[in-house]
Amino acid sequence: MILCQQIVVEYDKHSRGAEGAAARGALPEAYELPEAFFGQNGRCHCVCLWQNGAGFTRRDSTPDIASIKEWEIAQNDGVYDIYFTYCSSIGKPVRTFRHAKKPIITESMDYLQLPLKEKAFTLNRDLFYGRLLYNGRLTDVDTGEWYYQTTIVNLLFTEDRFERNLFVSRQPDVVYRQLERL
Repeated sequence: MILCQQIVVEYDKHSRGAEGAAARGALPEAYELPEAFFGQNGRCHCVCLWQNGAGFTRRDSTPDIASIKEWEIAQNDGVYDIYFTYCSSIGKPVRTFRHAKKPIITESMDYLQLPLKEKAFTLNRDLFYGRLLYNGRLTDVDTGEWYYQTTIVNLLFTEDRFERNLFVSRQPDVVYRQLERL
């Protein structure tokens, strides 16, 4: 089984400078699991932090892993392949890869840019704790203002160990980064 902790840190242009960056840099990359997490038979714990001039506002939730579009888990014989998948909910800049193709319209169309989807790492009994880091710039649909988002996803392969400090008691075995200069 894979347990997940997704940490989403959002901030606006007023918190983007050195002081705001220092405060974000001091945030942990993993949190203890709340007691309620185990009672809900959950597999994913989400911590959302909004940074403003007064500090951080925190909200916890337990989303369904299947509802998360930015990464996916493929299981095969007790091994879990973790894939990073770019989608619009990550924001700008768009991550793509070039895919060679035969020209359809003109001779100058020699490649097609597709959204990035790549294998980040594999989790198994030997390599059982991984972390994804990615970021993006988004636009608030109500105000049109830009805001920024950094996401940390901690994934842990476990068979029966359920403790509150699973993510904070050790460092990940592997870290995948898809961080852009914003």
